[in-house]
Amino acid sequence: MVAFFKSVLIVGIAFSVGVTTERCPNYKDFLELGRTRPVAKLLSTNVCYWSFDQGPCNPGEWFRFGDDVKTVNSTRPGHCEKRFCRENSEEDRDAAYPRFWFEHKGECLLTDVENVKFCGNNTTKVYFTEDDNEPTCRETQPLVLSQRGLFRNLFKKVRGF
Repeated sequence: MVAFFKSVLIVGIAFSVGVTTERCPNYKDFLELGRTRPVAKLLSTNVCYWSFDQGPCNPGEWFRFGDDVKTVNSTRPGHCEKRFCRENSEEDRDAAYPRFWFEHKGECLLTDVENVKFCGNNTTKVYFTEDDNEPTCRETQPLVLSQRGLFRNLFKKVRGF
């Protein structure tokens, strides 16, 4: 009985930190990095993928969301289109805070780097998280509870439940 309540508590915490939920049946895939970049759902399969990555698309294309604004109770619908920016490199993916390229108003931006043109100063970096409908400039990396801080060990135990 105690194990059951622990499982319910773990699932409740996972959902409460803003990760992809039952709207995407493959939500477990996003528990580790769900708040570091946007996710979109391919409506024909009801499966979610990282935005601005190849996902289910053909080579030379990327999966991205449209103009639909993300709300608390929805996952953005996504679609394939010709890749606008360069591919995300292994170096970007393997960084301590994974970086990725995305397109915003006709310009390619890389997350977790200073961008004076976009941010207006050189003390902030560009970020685009699952909670954001637009890229933002921040002085510090967005908190990812599954990787850092109070819930780090909990999420290590939960991975793959």
